Amino acid sequence: SKESLGRGSIQFMTAGTGIQHSEFNHHNKPLRFVQVWITPRARGVPPNYGSYDAQAQSESAALRINTLQHLGSDAENETANTPVKLNQDVDC
Repeated sequence: SKESLGRGSIQFMTAGTGIQHSEFNHHNKPLRFVQVWITPRARGVPPNYGSYDAQAQSESAALRINTLQHLGSDAENETANTPVKLNQDVDC
């Protein structure tokens, strides 16, 4: 599958087994991104992929400026309502 995400968006993946992944800048403008690797709590977790498109989720660009959002949580935490669920004790 292919996906293009805008400014402020998040893409996450649990590789598990059998997933190939690559990144590519489809534009001529320089691209800046942060890539964070988190070791899962167990080996062999099921593969998972998802994204959070910040531009599509916000009503206007003005609402996104200087706004703190809770975007990631532990997949086992049933009370957290975040777009990104990770197989580790995280809260970001």
